[in-house]
Amino acid sequence: MAWPSAAAPARLALPDRERRLPEGVLQAAADQDVVRQGYRGSAWFAHRAGDVVTRIEVHGPAFKGSLTGGPKTLFRFAREGEGCRRLVIAEAPIDALSIAAIEGEPPGTVCVATGGGIGPGTIAAIEEMLTACRKRCRALQTGHLAICESEVKLARA
Repeated sequence: MAWPSAAAPARLALPDRERRLPEGVLQAAADQDVVRQGYRGSAWFAHRAGDVVTRIEVHGPAFKGSLTGGPKTLFRFAREGEGCRRLVIAEAPIDALSIAAIEGEPPGTVCVATGGGIGPGTIAAIEEMLTACRKRCRALQTGHLAICESEVKLARA
């Protein structure tokens, strides 16, 4: 997939509204290479399988959609090196970033977005994330284990 320049958008303009995410969240997303400034004020969000960009979701003032080609997986955003103790699933990447901003990017929380409809690649990616969360939870101290297990079960329901 073609991936535009690495500049972080100063704001994300969407057809129905404008969201002003904190600069720290946008910079963290740009540092993780999951969002970039696209054409004509749009924001481009990367869906990845491992380190490979498989799909690019585009949100802009006059367009919302995806670049053609590539299987649909998940947009993923989390604090670097924190692992997964809690998985938040949203429909749109802007919603995932908004949740991270509202909650203050809590350690161990991974915010993902499906990009709308859920296909086989998206389901596989969610199952992979749930497995990673479960493994991480089992490795934590007993005091945190019950919380992690309940959050994983809620996410699966």
